Amino acid sequence: ADHQHVDPGFSRCQDFIQWVVIEHLLDDDIRRIDARLVDYVAMDVKAPLYDYEPLLLAEGDASLRVLESIELLKRGVLPYEFRTTLVAEMIDEAGVANLAELLRGADKLFLQKFEDRGGNLAEGLSAVPLEMAKAYAEILSKAVKQVVLRGYSL
Repeated sequence: ADHQHVDPGFSRCQDFIQWVVIEHLLDDDIRRIDARLVDYVAMDVKAPLYDYEPLLLAEGDASLRVLESIELLKRGVLPYEFRTTLVAEMIDEAGVANLAELLRGADKLFLQKFEDRGGNLAEGLSAVPLEMAKAYAEILSKAVKQVVLRGYSL
């Protein structure tokens, strides 16, 4: 089946899996997603928890709200996946270890290869090389049931 980005309020369309990509929805929004209308949730986990405040440019305790959203999904409200884009300048082994603790017990994590398409937070960002991505996946696989590299030529 094809995937289609939808807002939580859209009705189910026949022959499509309804899924929601959560980047800015936080715990209260996730609780309001109607499981009868959404079959799958994908949540971008952009960085280790300690790096969330500057990335979201949000007022208040955004990292706490992100943590609550992650925990809610891990409880199995809906089928879900977590996704992290591997940007060499923004993740290292310590960040991966923090991410492993943050996502411990999760069902699925996709580690996505960064592609510079412009409009980034900073200039000069690059993808984590394949061998390093494999090492990160190995570390994360001790905490997450399924870790998959996405966008890398294996």
